[in-house]
Amino acid sequence: MEQGGQHEGPPLDAEVRTPAPASTRGPARRTLRRQLAVSFGVVGALGILLCGVLLLLVASVGSALDTVQEDAESTRLALGLSLAVREQYIHEAHTILEGNATHLHHHDRWVRRAQEGATELEGRAPSAAAGRARRVAEASADLDAVFAERIVPAAMAGDEEAVRTAHGEAENLARRAQAEADALVAALDQRVAVVHDQALARSRLALGISVLGTLMQVFVSALLFARLRRSLVRPLRSLTAAAAAVSAGRESVELQSGARGEVATVAVAFEAMRSQLQRRGQELVRAERMAALGELAQAVAGAIREPCDRVRDELHAMRSRPAYEDMRGELDILSEEVEACHRIVDDLLAWAQAPELAREEQDVAEVIHSAVERFRSTELGRAIELEADAESCSLWLDAVRVRQVLANLLRNASRASPGGSVRVEGHLAENDRYRVSVTDDGPGVPPEQLPRLFEPFYTGHQGTGLGLAVCHGIVAAHGGAIFAEVRSEGGLSVSFELPRRPTS
Repeated sequence: MEQGGQHEGPPLDAEVRTPAPASTRGPARRTLRRQLAVSFGVVGALGILLCGVLLLLVASVGSALDTVQEDAESTRLALGLSLAVREQYIHEAHTILEGNATHLHHHDRWVRRAQEGATELEGRAPSAAAGRARRVAEASADLDAVFAERIVPAAMAGDEEAVRTAHGEAENLARRAQAEADALVAALDQRVAVVHDQALARSRLALGISVLGTLMQVFVSALLFARLRRSLVRPLRSLTAAAAAVSAGRESVELQSGARGEVATVAVAFEAMRSQLQRRGQELVRAERMAALGELAQAVAGAIREPCDRVRDELHAMRSRPAYEDMRGELDILSEEVEACHRIVDDLLAWAQAPELAREEQDVAEVIHSAVERFRSTELGRAIELEADAESCSLWLDAVRVRQVLANLLRNASRASPGGSVRVEGHLAENDRYRVSVTDDGPGVPPEQLPRLFEPFYTGHQGTGLGLAVCHGIVAAHGGAIFAEVRSEGGLSVSFELPRRPTS
């Protein structure tokens, strides 16, 4: 089968190996915004939790210090109460010893202080301490009553026995009041010490939690930074290096994996851009190669055509001369070979020169049927079973060029399936294009040869390898596309599509 070159041309050696972005693996897609939100959220939550715990501990320490301060004030009042009871008894003793009323004023002042201190302690101190303060006040009041009602009158009267009896009772009351006052001071001192120790322990706990929380925040922040660096900074650096490498002309670049979310989107966009640049580079290289090859083919065809024309004319003249009558068979063979050379030259020129189209609006079905009927009358057409079924549709096309494409395809199909059947079908495709397919029942072609079918000078069987390349050029000039596929039931189907309206 006569074959030709693929439109895209040979692939370049450049390759960028881009791992699949993590955001495309599975439903748990994480965008950069979400990563940043989670990272700052975790650090912020740890900070808020740490601040909350520290605030609670500070409040607890403050409350303990307030309690210490209140208990210290209560202790001061308890000491004052103990002093007042002692001074009260001392002034009573002076009154007994001196036997006059010179100390009554001082005695009454300390009694008032004892009562006032006890009253203030009852409202400030805890319940147990308040009870002791109340008992001290009661003992002080009883002591004052004994002093005023019994000791003072007896001392003024000089009744020593009565004074001695009343003094013994007053001494017991003073000892009881002093004992209660001392016990009150000791209890308050112990309470102050306990609360102070608690405040100190809570302060140390707050300091430890603060240090531990700070270290934990630093550790978590370092982990989050490492994660962000792996999923954000490294991919961005890889993209930057890849962009610099592509700008410098190095086309084999490997993008680092681990990108997620928006960074993965940028990586995909970069890969798409690089692929597009690579394709355009391939197209440019192919265009340059094809242009150079076309110029060479045109020059070769022009150089061969003139001697071929002279040989053909000379052979035609020799066949008409009687002297060469006995060489007519050899001359016929030479004429056929010269005609084959002419066809090669025509194919070279047809491929090397951009086809000029003379488009008119025509029914493509009529063009197809006319091309089929013309081929049916040829030797190759008579050797096969040829069928045609074309849907009527008006297209802007060059009928001569389209018939040339069909003639090439029919020639290839008939050579691939001698004595077999070839079918031509035409119908309007879904993409608003008209598709024409030429299908044979021959052996087909190996799948690995399909990409090279439209490559110039590539031929798997016989021919110059320009037929399908010429078809490709004509179809491309119409703004269409041509492709081939191996049929599952055997044979090859070559199809081309033409737009319903001319493209710019």
